[in-house]
Amino acid sequence: QKSLASLNCQLSFTGVPRAMVTEQRYSSEHSSKFKGKIIGYRHLQCLLIFTGFCLIFATRVNISIAIVAMMDNKAANPDFTEYPWSEQTKSHILSSFFCGYILLQIPAGAWARRLGGRLLLLISISLTSLLALLTPLAVSVGNWPLLCAVRFFQGVLQGVLFPTIATIMSKWAPVEERSAMQTFIYSGAQLGIVVMLATSGNLCSSPWGWPSTF
Repeated sequence: QKSLASLNCQLSFTGVPRAMVTEQRYSSEHSSKFKGKIIGYRHLQCLLIFTGFCLIFATRVNISIAIVAMMDNKAANPDFTEYPWSEQTKSHILSSFFCGYILLQIPAGAWARRLGGRLLLLISISLTSLLALLTPLAVSVGNWPLLCAVRFFQGVLQGVLFPTIATIMSKWAPVEERSAMQTFIYSGAQLGIVVMLATSGNLCSSPWGWPSTF
């Protein structure tokens, strides 16, 4: 209290309203209203976002394994079409996602504040999953150029993830729980990657072939 009073006195000479200090102090202690609620909606929201991260990052890395079977069906299930792409074409396919990913990193933060982080996150996860399901069809219809387009737009949609999560956490997570919640949420990305990389090889060799990885 002494330090706050002295800060108020100092700011009164600089022309800064004391109300700003009070408001700033309140914003840093807003988590007091969560006391007593060990499990709340914020924890359910973290679990849902964690699951979304698992799904999103699984769809991000599945192409890395599937493309081996797509280019050499003898390496997996020979009953599926083999695409004799060059190494340059392969690099275009794998990099197209990240070309789209870098586009929305900055504007996504402003969109999340205006539209709401939950809405933007729902759109991102839903459309990314839909494009993943349509990937085998895109390859059979438009070959690698259409596959690059699908991966590019997946990257665009996933570019909003981290700015959106930051916006959601700033509004929903109490200060003393924020770091733990963010750590839990972001660990979903690693879990999704591990699960997809561990299972993609078996899926490509299964009767459902490489399309099952999507």
